[in-house]
Amino acid sequence: MITLMLQAMGQADAGRVIIKMERQIAQMEDEASGRRILQHR
Repeated sequence: MITLMLQAMGQADAGRVIIKMERQIAQMEDEASGRRILQHR
């Protein structure tokens, strides 16, 4: 499904979307690990 969306948008847009998704995933992981650190105190 996602690949079809990316193909429809074209390569340049697809690259930007992938970068945005990677940033969001990294941010979510950072927040999750931050919460874990706070819980261990």
